[in-house]
Amino acid sequence: MALLTQDFYDRDPVRVARELIGKYLCRRTFEGVCGGQIVETEAYLATGDPASHGDRAAFKSNHGRGLSQEK
Repeated sequence: MALLTQDFYDRDPVRVARELIGKYLCRRTFEGVCGGQIVETEAYLATGDPASHGDRAAFKSNHGRGLSQEK
């Protein structure tokens, strides 16, 4: 099984999200290996997408999750 490179992710977010379905995530720790298959994804644009947390100003709803842009 090949690892995905940065080039895979440096594309249209909708295409990346669709192609991630069926892929596997694996994490190796001192306790062993854990993993699972991706069965659902979401795609957001980096900017200009009101659904993206990265595009939001500081709101009470995202402040507690560390998503606030306040300094």
